[in-house]
Amino acid sequence: MRFVGGLIGLALSLFVWAVTATVLGVVVIGGPVEAFLRSLGRPSVGLWIVIAVTTLVVATLLAYVLGAVTTVKLMRATAVAGGLPAYPVESFALGVITGLSAGVNFGLWALIPFGVPVGVVVGLVCLLAAFPPVSRDRRFQAVLGWSSWLMPFSWVATAFGLLLFLINLPFALRSLGRRAVRLDRMTGTVETTGGIVGITGFVGGGFNLGSFSFLSPRPGAGLDVQTQFGAPGLSAHETGHTLSVAALGGIFHWINAVDENVPPLRRKRAAYGELIAESHVPAPLPRRHVRMWS
Repeated sequence: MRFVGGLIGLALSLFVWAVTATVLGVVVIGGPVEAFLRSLGRPSVGLWIVIAVTTLVVATLLAYVLGAVTTVKLMRATAVAGGLPAYPVESFALGVITGLSAGVNFGLWALIPFGVPVGVVVGLVCLLAAFPPVSRDRRFQAVLGWSSWLMPFSWVATAFGLLLFLINLPFALRSLGRRAVRLDRMTGTVETTGGIVGITGFVGGGFNLGSFSFLSPRPGAGLDVQTQFGAPGLSAHETGHTLSVAALGGIFHWINAVDENVPPLRRKRAAYGELIAESHVPAPLPRRHVRMWS
């Protein structure tokens, strides 16, 4: 069902790209695209961009809600801790978001001169995450994580991560030295520990912005908050978000941030995106996770 959802999400995002390319004059596509534009009264470039972005946000949100509601039911119905059982509705929702992300990454590259080959590659890498045996393969995860640097849809989150990294870097280096910055070679994630008080998330925890992770040690803990990237722990969990941003897009990442932190939801570890990230290197029982990355 994840692949079926992926095809539907891909078809929707490619249609949005075709209309966008026609409105911008990059290519001229007739047929259904022309009929669709006539039905809208041929919107201006600015208005269409608003419509296109809104469509992607709403589609991602609806699929996220569908997947999140399903996981809530699964957690209530399943007494067994660890990986939640596969369920068609949740798999379908996850596939839709993956397909949307793949199409957007292709489409944004395809809007610029000579960008189509790059768009095809990053779009294909993204779409492959819709196949569970592929998404759970460590070699594929390395390709996906590093490819995220070239995925425009990931930059909806990663651009903010880069800005925060540059602001916080001098303070992290001054307080904890060069070891405050690490690179996870298996996902392409840059991790920073410490820095400006409060800017790097909850004390004793961390958060992720695309290809950048930030950890906040408790007073006196220093670098002890860091864990191995390949073993259960905070660092591996945050790199799970890097993979999710690559496969599911930056919009998904921000929706999850609301689900995790903003009342009246504020579901913390039970947020849908957190359950997916946790599957990268699952923590010992009784933590739950959605089996996307393992």
